[in-house]
Amino acid sequence: MRSIWKGAISFGMVNIPVKLYPATQQSQLKLQTVDKRDSGKIRYKRINENTGKEVPSEDITKAFILRGNVMRSTDSDFRFQQLEEEKRRSSGKRYPNRKWSKRSQ
Repeated sequence: MRSIWKGAISFGMVNIPVKLYPATQQSQLKLQTVDKRDSGKIRYKRINENTGKEVPSEDITKAFILRGNVMRSTDSDFRFQQLEEEKRRSSGKRYPNRKWSKRSQ
């Protein structure tokens, strides 16, 4: 990881180099395309790595791999998120579930 700031602290004749690193790191869920029938990963040419045969589009689905286990997803897994997003957009509110409190002066 690269430092975001470099500098030094000096005490008289003693100079101590200092590097500042970010305290957070980004992470994203990476979905894999897999065969519905046996969870084999699908490559660019839609070739199942387990069988070596080409896979038709209707047999391809998305999944993520967690500790060696293939977790396949369906459209219903994302339906709730889509409904919430549509509700938020149609209401015009950016934070619909947030309860705002007034600041005292």
